[in-house]
Amino acid sequence: MFLKHKKTGSWSLCHAVIVKLVKRKNLITEFPEKTKQLSAFIDALEIGDDRDKNRGFLIESLHEAQHIFGYLPRAVQQFVADKLKLHLAEVYGVISFYSYFTDKPVRQIQNQCMYRNRLFCERLRRGARRI
Repeated sequence: MFLKHKKTGSWSLCHAVIVKLVKRKNLITEFPEKTKQLSAFIDALEIGDDRDKNRGFLIESLHEAQHIFGYLPRAVQQFVADKLKLHLAEVYGVISFYSYFTDKPVRQIQNQCMYRNRLFCERLRRGARRI
């Protein structure tokens, strides 16, 4: 939504719309059953007060978190960091270093179509790209 400034008369994009576009979902609060599953996995590890030892569990925990949630947004990174008693920067450093980890949702498009009707198959693929 565009708003006209009272004094200058110039048009600008409304701040509320920008915040709504940038705001991402918090997967930790949105999916409590997945959060409980990740928490149980991390709690089963031998987490102690030694940060160096806890850092050794980081990649394993991130693999499990990505398997559960599909990707690693900031809320999941913070959850893992809190559970392992590490800084968020350490967790983000590992995620940004290894190409396996992603902090953005990944689209899954099936490339092969099992239907004989080619037109239906093309429509199905076009619809899958919009997901």
